[in-house]
Amino acid sequence: HDDLAAATITGTRTSGASTLYINGIETAGGGVPGTVMAALPRALAERPGATLVVCFGAGNTFRAASRMAGGGEVHAVELVDGLVERMRFFYPDAESHLRAPGRRIFVEDGRQLLLRAPRRYGAIIVDAAPPLFSSGAVNLYTVEFLRLTRRRLAEGGLFVLWLPLPAFADDYWTILRGVTETYPHVAA
Repeated sequence: HDDLAAATITGTRTSGASTLYINGIETAGGGVPGTVMAALPRALAERPGATLVVCFGAGNTFRAASRMAGGGEVHAVELVDGLVERMRFFYPDAESHLRAPGRRIFVEDGRQLLLRAPRRYGAIIVDAAPPLFSSGAVNLYTVEFLRLTRRRLAEGGLFVLWLPLPAFADDYWTILRGVTETYPHVAA
C-alpha cells in the first residue's frame, strides 16, 4: 500500500490471485483481458512492429506484449509514478520484461508522450483503469486522443482500446462513435 502524489495504490494477494487497487477501485490483476489485448495486433497485423501500451497498471498488458514481441520493441507509459516498480509484486518474472532489450517505460501522461514523440507504433493498446471518468483516464476516450493515436500508428497498425465497466450506456455510445469516426475499420 502506498499513498503517492497521483494516486493511492494497493496490491492484494488472495488465494494466489493478485489484484491492484488504484484509489480504492479494483483495476488490474493477472487476468485474460490484458493478454488478449496484446495478442490482437500480433494476430491481425502482418507485421505489427513496435507496441505502445498506454496505462501500465500492474504490468499485465505490457508483460503479455513483451512475451509476444520476441525481439521487437515494447514501450509503455504510466501516469502514476510508483506503479512500475510494483510489477514485481504481481509477476515473479517482471524484471526480465522490464530490463529486456527494446523495452522502455515512460512515467508521464500518455497523451503528452504521443504529442511530443514523433515516432509511430505498429500497435497502440490503451488499457486504462476504471472507471471511464476517473482522473487521467477520461481523456483517453476523447475524439482528440483517438485522432492522436491514429496519427501515431504506422501504416497497417492496430489500435486496441479497453472499455472498462461500469459506465453509463451513453458514455459507451459516445466513445464508440468517436472510434468509428476516427478509424475506418472497427471491431467491437
